[in-house]
Amino acid sequence: MGEASFVSRSFYVCLGWVKGLLKCSRFICDNQITTQLTYALEIHTFALEIIRLIMKKTYFASILAVFLFIPNTLQAQNITDTNSITGSWLGKITAGAIELRVVFNLSVVEKDSLVATLDSPDQGAKGIKLGPVTFTGETLKISAGSLLAEYNGTIKNDTLIEGTWKQAGNSAALNLVKLKAAFTLNRPQEPKPPFPYTSEDVTFTNDKFNIKLAGTLTIPSGNGPFPTVILITGSGAQNRNEEIMGHKPFMIIADYLSRNGIAVS
Repeated sequence: MGEASFVSRSFYVCLGWVKGLLKCSRFICDNQITTQLTYALEIHTFALEIIRLIMKKTYFASILAVFLFIPNTLQAQNITDTNSITGSWLGKITAGAIELRVVFNLSVVEKDSLVATLDSPDQGAKGIKLGPVTFTGETLKISAGSLLAEYNGTIKNDTLIEGTWKQAGNSAALNLVKLKAAFTLNRPQEPKPPFPYTSEDVTFTNDKFNIKLAGTLTIPSGNGPFPTVILITGSGAQNRNEEIMGHKPFMIIADYLSRNGIAVS
């Protein structure tokens, strides 16, 4: 066999194996059933074929080009597998008569490492850092050390993870559904601009206790003076809107009063 004929045959044999690996990659990505073991078997068989060809004659240029291509293909597959679960996942934790929504936000950093944050919309919590995150085959594990909790789930398909939330010795079923976009609260009663009154941020200093207080002042349109109401929240850590579980009672009250001729702070 001439050298040109051998090089041609070597190239097409290698090309056939590459095509086979690419088909295998697509199968894994689409079905999430076959594991990375398939890759190992394919590469092993591929390597034996290459060695057989090299033992007949050595043509490093043709062979090396294929070997350089395969690692990049495998690396791309790993990133694709990881990227398949990135995004926001919504679930509900039921504890007695209380039902709380939770959102896991998964993203990729440093090539294929997963990071996660947790939102609890009904409790007004957002961006709680979690980790580490472990994703192996169909199994997802998210540790939440700051919450003394852990989530263990099984990937069922591209949009569903079935799992369990464990916290402080208790456990509850927590199935997650992938959202098409970032989670937002639907609060139709929340006032939206433009407003028929003036709204401005104000601050003043309490010299006796050396603290600075801040709030929002809404002033009706027209000529004053206007009767004024000062809204003071109860105990606990709250903002100027008395926000709780995604609701903003003070904002709604201030909007109504200022629309009806009363200034609010």
